[in-house]
Amino acid sequence: MAINAVVVPSEPITAVVAGGKTVDVNPSDITYLKGDKGDKGDPGPQGPTGATGATGATGATGATGPQGPIGATGPTGATGEKGDPGTGLYISGTVATVGDLPEDAPQSTMYNVGAAAPYNIYMMDNGTWIDLGKLEGPAGATGATGATGEQGPAGATGATGEQGPKGETGAQGPQGETGATGPTGATGPEGPTGATGPEGPEGPQGATGATGATGATGATGPQGPAGPSNTVVVSVALTAANWSGSGPYTQTVSITGGTANSLVDLQPTPAQIAALIADGVTALLIENNSGTFTAYAVGAATSSDMTIQATRTEVTT
Repeated sequence: MAINAVVVPSEPITAVVAGGKTVDVNPSDITYLKGDKGDKGDPGPQGPTGATGATGATGATGATGPQGPIGATGPTGATGEKGDPGTGLYISGTVATVGDLPEDAPQSTMYNVGAAAPYNIYMMDNGTWIDLGKLEGPAGATGATGATGEQGPAGATGATGEQGPKGETGAQGPQGETGATGPTGATGPEGPTGATGPEGPEGPQGATGATGATGATGATGPQGPAGPSNTVVVSVALTAANWSGSGPYTQTVSITGGTANSLVDLQPTPAQIAALIADGVTALLIENNSGTFTAYAVGAATSSDMTIQATRTEVTT
């Protein structure tokens, strides 16, 4: 490859000028003429590969990608073993719909809901009614009647209910026929004696009129609402050693202020319900027989002493 270059002297040189003469020329006296820019030279050969540079710093973590599609549903697992038979609980009453359940029922109160058996069981849990599903089992044998206990003191009489509104006045009966002639009035003062007139013939006596019929009595107004019942919270102590009999088991219990008109509803806590189920108790209730209160346990008796909250309501018959 040809290279054109201009050499710049660093020391005085001898130059040949016109006529063959020579002159000494200092480099500082030389005026260089710049020619036109030459064509760009061809690229040189590629140099050897340089040494590998140091590893750069780790880059920032990229954004999380979108969530992948949901995988296909796995196969259904094998059917588990059949569980132990369920146990029954005390039911406070039966209503037709969920809307008929009392809003102020105590904790753990249970009700049947439905028009006919089998009912759905609802339990009060912290102010909310919980649907426990249907509960139905064979009827148990009637247990023996417990011994009559001592009659408790009479409870206070509930407040008298408000008087019902006055009934509407009945329609007026038809007017009766003219009644009999009333008694003769008092004799007036004697008038002056008149002239004696001729005696006239005696007239026939008139018939006595029939007594008018009594008008119909107006319809009786509707009865006013019953006064509020006397309901109080009591505790029922059940002693494991006091159960007797079997299917069901019974024991006499004491109800504070209980009378022959007292209705006692048990209200076990969730923990007590779990203990009753563990003991095999399928139902637990209190019966009032003329003021004697007997606890009935169906299925099994409690294995430990237990004090359960209840309500005592005086029912007016």
